[in-house]
Amino acid sequence: MAEAAAVEEEVIIVGAGQSGLAAAACLSLRGVRSLVLERDDCVGSLWRKRSYDRVRLHLAKQYCALPHAPHPDDAPTYLPRDDFIRYLDAYASRFGVRTRLRREVEAVDLGSGKAERYKARFLVVAAGENDEKFVPEVPGIESFPGKVVHAAEYRSPEGMRGKSVLVVGCGNSGMEIAYDLADAGAVTSIVVRGELHLVSKEIWNVVMAVHTYLPWWLLDKLVLLMCTVVFGDTAKYGLRRPAVGPFTMKCTTPVYPVVDVGTYAKIKSGEVRVLNAAVKSVRGNVVEFADGRQHPFDAIVFATGYRSTVRRWLKSDGGLIGDDGMAARSYPEHWKGENGLYCAGMVRRGIYGSCEDAEFIAEDISKQLRPQAQTNGNKHRWEVEAVDLGTGAAEAYQARFLVVATGTYDEKVVPALPGLESFPGEVMHASEYKSAKGMEGKAVLVVGCGNSGMEIALDLAEAGALTSIVVRGELHILTKGILNLGVRLGMHLPIWLLDKLVLFLCYLVFGDTSKHGLRRPAMGPFARTQQTAALPVIDVGTYKKIKSGEIQVLPAIRSVHGNTVEFVDGRQYPFDAIVFATGYRSAMKRWLQVLSRHKPIDFIGSRINKSIRASSLSRARKASQVDEAELIADGENVRQRRPKAKNGLYFAGMSGRGIYGSGTDAEFIADDISKQLRPQSY
Repeated sequence: MAEAAAVEEEVIIVGAGQSGLAAAACLSLRGVRSLVLERDDCVGSLWRKRSYDRVRLHLAKQYCALPHAPHPDDAPTYLPRDDFIRYLDAYASRFGVRTRLRREVEAVDLGSGKAERYKARFLVVAAGENDEKFVPEVPGIESFPGKVVHAAEYRSPEGMRGKSVLVVGCGNSGMEIAYDLADAGAVTSIVVRGELHLVSKEIWNVVMAVHTYLPWWLLDKLVLLMCTVVFGDTAKYGLRRPAVGPFTMKCTTPVYPVVDVGTYAKIKSGEVRVLNAAVKSVRGNVVEFADGRQHPFDAIVFATGYRSTVRRWLKSDGGLIGDDGMAARSYPEHWKGENGLYCAGMVRRGIYGSCEDAEFIAEDISKQLRPQAQTNGNKHRWEVEAVDLGTGAAEAYQARFLVVATGTYDEKVVPALPGLESFPGEVMHASEYKSAKGMEGKAVLVVGCGNSGMEIALDLAEAGALTSIVVRGELHILTKGILNLGVRLGMHLPIWLLDKLVLFLCYLVFGDTSKHGLRRPAMGPFARTQQTAALPVIDVGTYKKIKSGEIQVLPAIRSVHGNTVEFVDGRQYPFDAIVFATGYRSAMKRWLQVLSRHKPIDFIGSRINKSIRASSLSRARKASQVDEAELIADGENVRQRRPKAKNGLYFAGMSGRGIYGSGTDAEFIADDISKQLRPQSY
């Protein structure tokens, strides 16, 4: 064997499957160079070489996309194998993944036999659990005259029509191969030794959508209920369910539920025969089973899985890798070891888990390697002059980028009500309200029925205040659970269908809210949020007190006369205190002066806290032009909800989409700026 040559790398990744590609791409986006070593002669070899022709991904495409590369809208919901292979190839090309194919660690070029040596500060184990096919030792199998293949070698049922075929193994591969054979006219049997959970694609996608909001036990009950409706009692056909629920089993054991692709219908019809005993021995073409039955077969397919070979070549892992070659620690503490060792996609969490591991690993490595970004030679510069209001000292700052994140809560809004100045009691804005202390037994009016108003009204009522709330317009009231479910399902359903489902759930929970003064808009809650930025009201217990009469719902205020408030319907009530939960407005238009598109920005000024004791008035000038249509439309919402303007100007959290919107804006801005600042790797 030729002498090995040493090659220095920053990061070495072992395995060019989905986990290795994702890790390499995430590192590349952070300016970190990596090298991927792969034993096969291609990336994604599991999909390209070890899966059969008709296979499709079991999960919807949004759960099967690698980081920073979603599948196109027109792609099938459940991608065929060949489409996913093309996606992996394009992914590797797009992110410039550097690979050395046909390299078996300890790195030997399988083409030339030449040994190679690589050195790196970081090593990412992404070899997966499918390194080596597993075939059990069956006495007499060598005497079988027919075709014997592992699922990794099975491609199609060509030539199997009319033949008797035994599939050994009832996991996803075994079930799909059995269906494929039966559909092609083979006389098919399948060995099902143990218990299994059979689910549909649709049921499991619901699980993916809601699993973060429900405890495991409740999720299991929901799944099993849906499975009973869809499949009935599967035990009648030899498919016994485990005592442990499907989601709990997936999270605590290496066993996945089986996603039905049509096999169960063929089992019920008798086209696929279930054999509930293990294979005992083979004599010629006759297979004997542990229960004493014997059947002749023309072919056998072993869908008996794979095993990892990591322990054969990884000599020191510090407890990161277990005896089975997979991660020794459970999720989410599994991915990082000692001395620069990581593992990706090694806890059996599928493509989604691979993506999450890749992001964690890339971020951790990049933090240790990230060079200070250089800004020399920038074409556009922002100049900010700050005056310290504590000392009066002037300060000057320059930057290529300016991010406006002053929010939509700059200034509280209190409506001008005739006679309000004559009110003798306490008047405050929601921003000044802290607790219901001292309000017991007092008549308090809350003006405004948004989330703040509804929560303050509940707080007052629970403290014993005689509480009323002004509800002028229409509103959507939801529970936290319904809202969170809607957010997740919004990834899968069109808005109109999502709104119908959410409103149906709201009706089950709340009934007809208009009976109690809370009229719903004609536009559904999610469509309304999308089109108007009006958020639904999250009920925290207020509605129950409205129904019980502990909180009185009133219309708009007409005027105030001393301690008496007159409403537009003519009613009058005395109050001891008024809380205006009437919202806020942005002061942006006061300091972000955007003139016509033919004139430059005049100035930008804002108040910022520089330290605990001091604040500053900022002014910024820019010589280049900024298109007014791309900036602030009403002092609050960025037009078209775009966080990016021109010449390095950005807006974060200014689109009325709450914390989630702030998060997505921040990710977009950080990624966009980092792409412009990122130094070229090597």
